[in-house]
Amino acid sequence: MQPVIEETTGLYGISNDSLKKFKCRIGAKPYICLVNKFEAVDINTEDDLKMAEFIGASYWNYK
Repeated sequence: MQPVIEETTGLYGISNDSLKKFKCRIGAKPYICLVNKFEAVDINTEDDLKMAEFIGASYWNYK
């Protein structure tokens, strides 16, 4: 089974010229950095933040 790659919207770096040329933030040759589900937690709500804090405390010992 082929892995599925989905965008995390975590970080973008693109030149102004590439943005104008390709009309998107991905560009022609994106660098793909594989992350696990714990590193790709999406925070949109206060509950999401609580979950991210819990994962950080459990997974990386962040307090």
